[in-house]
Amino acid sequence: MNVSLQTPNYCFEARFNLSLAAKAIVDALPYDANICVEKHGLYFETDIKSPSGQATDLVNVGDIVYSVNTGRICIYFSPLKLDPDNPVIPIGRTQIDVVAIGRMKIGDPIHIMSIIQDENSQKPQSPKTNFPKNRKLNQTEIDDLVQQLLNKKKENQ
Repeated sequence: MNVSLQTPNYCFEARFNLSLAAKAIVDALPYDANICVEKHGLYFETDIKSPSGQATDLVNVGDIVYSVNTGRICIYFSPLKLDPDNPVIPIGRTQIDVVAIGRMKIGDPIHIMSIIQDENSQKPQSPKTNFPKNRKLNQTEIDDLVQQLLNKKKENQ
C-alpha cells in the first residue's frame, strides 16, 4: 500500500505494510493534520483508532509507526529506543531527505492520501487458462506456486 504525504515544503511517498493497523489508517485516508517536529522525527495527531498489533520500542531511520497510547503517526529521522510504556506499531517505511525534511515547521499542514496504482501497468500479463474456477490444485502445482512466491519475495527484498 503506497501513501503520499504532502506538506507545503516537502512531499514524499511511503510504503505501508499489510498489518491491521496500517490497513485501518489507509482506510481512513485522505487525512489532514498539522506537523509536530521533534529531535528524532515528526508526528501528527490523528483521531484514527487502530487495532493493536505487534508493538515495538525500537525504530530506525524512515520508520513510520502508529502510537497505541496517543493515536499519533510518527516518522523517524534516526534510530531510537522508545519508552516501553508508549508502544508503537510499525505501519510503514519511507526514504528521508534530511535537507528537505528540515524545512518542515511545527504546525505545517500535512495531507496524507493513498496512491492508487494502475492495475494494468503493475501486473504482468498472466497466461489465460481454461481451468474451471473450482478446480483443486495438485501437490506439484502447489509446490510450484509456493516456489514462485518465494522467488518474488526474494526479488522484492
